[in-house]
Amino acid sequence: MTPKHFRIVHRLRRRLRVLAPALEKEQERCYILEILLRKHPAIKEVRIVADIGSLVVEYDPAALPEERLLATLDAVLGNLIAAPKAAPVAVAPVDGPLQECSLAIEGMSCASCALLIEMKLKRDPRVRYASVNFAAETVTVNGVIDREAVSKVVGALGYTTRPMDTLAQRRLIVEREKERVEEAKKRFIQAAILTVPVMISGMAMHRLPALRVMEFALSSAILFGSSNSIFRKAWMLAKQGQHSRRVPDASPRLFRVGGRHLHLRPARPLHGRTRQGQGRRSDPQTHRTAAGNGAAHRGRRHRIRSIH
Repeated sequence: MTPKHFRIVHRLRRRLRVLAPALEKEQERCYILEILLRKHPAIKEVRIVADIGSLVVEYDPAALPEERLLATLDAVLGNLIAAPKAAPVAVAPVDGPLQECSLAIEGMSCASCALLIEMKLKRDPRVRYASVNFAAETVTVNGVIDREAVSKVVGALGYTTRPMDTLAQRRLIVEREKERVEEAKKRFIQAAILTVPVMISGMAMHRLPALRVMEFALSSAILFGSSNSIFRKAWMLAKQGQHSRRVPDASPRLFRVGGRHLHLRPARPLHGRTRQGQGRRSDPQTHRTAAGNGAAHRGRRHRIRSIH
């Protein structure tokens, strides 16, 4: 395929570099694109240089063929270009001494969380520079803004900040991290214990209403007990008009469409699936072949039953 919104500069089996004019000097658009691409399990690394509109994607070709990757990039870039830009907000000039502060952040689960926090901070007119380190779970902000204001901005997204200036504060952060790990282990054990009866009951292929009520009760306890942090953070982001992987993770667990479970893949646009679906529907030979294979399979099963 020939992409419309970028041109390929360099390609390897597991690496692709493109130049997209729509990304040049558009830092926020680059943030959004990186957040979306990182959600795809087959994409291993994403690097964008906004100054020249360069995008590098490292991916798994077995799970994501190059043709599908190119279609995905083209569709996502097209959607970003077509999306209207937010109207500039008139803000009063911010005066005051420049100061730099560093805080520890609790609650980040992926690199997309760090990108979201960084993008939100850079939108603030009081911030001159902001950088979030996902590996170290820290944020560094320079501007006419104090720590309390930074903590408020980050807290509105559902994350918790901690000071880390003194040795005692750093030790406290380490202790809290140990407590968080222990709490995660307890949640996992609780969910595993509640899952075993549901799994055994489902394998029995029963039709008893009492067992179905039991399954519903245990599944609800797992969903809203051990996994309630997903919904809590997704709700906080939704109230802020923001989006991270928590929102699509939470949505399929609450809603069903047409009797089937809904699964969202933000980095895989519906454009690709629609085209694939149209291709299948528009090819009558494919339908005839599938119907013939199905009939032959049913015939073989019937003959086997007759022999036995």
